[in-house]
Amino acid sequence: MSAKSQSHDITDDSNEPNSSQFEVKELPHEDSNDEGEDFEREDVRFILQNDIDFVIHSIYNNHHEILDFRSIIKEEAAALGPLAINKDVRIMAKLENEDAINDLNKILEVSDAIMVPRG
Repeated sequence: MSAKSQSHDITDDSNEPNSSQFEVKELPHEDSNDEGEDFEREDVRFILQNDIDFVIHSIYNNHHEILDFRSIIKEEAAALGPLAINKDVRIMAKLENEDAINDLNKILEVSDAIMVPRG
C-alpha cells in the first residue's frame, strides 16, 4: 500500500440491527506515468485482498479516469484470482476541480457515488 493512501472506517452508529459499516480507502492522484500506475495497482491489490467496500478516487479531468480505474481493478482481480476476496469494490469519485464538475453527468453515470470536497 502506498504511504500516501488513507483508510477510513465509516460506521452508522445507530442501534438498529441493520446498521451498515463500510470500509473506504482514498487513493492519491498520481500523474499518468509508470510509477504512478504502479502505486495505484499496488493499492488496488490491497483493496481486492481486503474487505474494503468503497474507494475514493480523485477526478481531475473527466469520467474516463473512472473507466480507466475500473479497468485496473478488473485486471488486478483477474491476476489475483481466488486471492481477490472483494471484486465488487465501488468507486466514489472525488471531484477535485472545475473540469470534473463540467463532466458531472458522465461521472454520475460511471461512478457509484460522488464527493465534492469543501475548500
